[in-house]
Amino acid sequence: MASTITIRPWTAADLGILEANNAPEMTVYLGGPETPEKVARRHQVILDGWANDDTWFFAILADGDPVGSVGYWPSVHGETPIFEAGWSVHSSFQGRGYGAAALVLCVADARTPADARQGARDAWMARDPA
Repeated sequence: MASTITIRPWTAADLGILEANNAPEMTVYLGGPETPEKVARRHQVILDGWANDDTWFFAILADGDPVGSVGYWPSVHGETPIFEAGWSVHSSFQGRGYGAAALVLCVADARTPADARQGARDAWMARDPA
């Protein structure tokens, strides 16, 4: 049976997702695992991005359980303003299309008009106070 993949806005309770993605096999091409302090700082940067409405990260959920993260943020390529996206799926869940499915949902969020997107996020956050 195929899993249902959803994304939800990042919350303070999602530090564990970053910690799981900090495993040696997940960071081998990124210089290895980060210190717990750096992971905690990254988590705070993500939370601050939501608060500042300039970086949007989501938990990837498979049948409601967290399996990774996906997000987007403004960047510049040459002199052209762009949005950049990134995702990470826990090792034990890789190879199932979860990252691709989450990226499709993330792009859909980015394409949603800001006022509609904010209303949906506010509704989600009201039911997930963590």
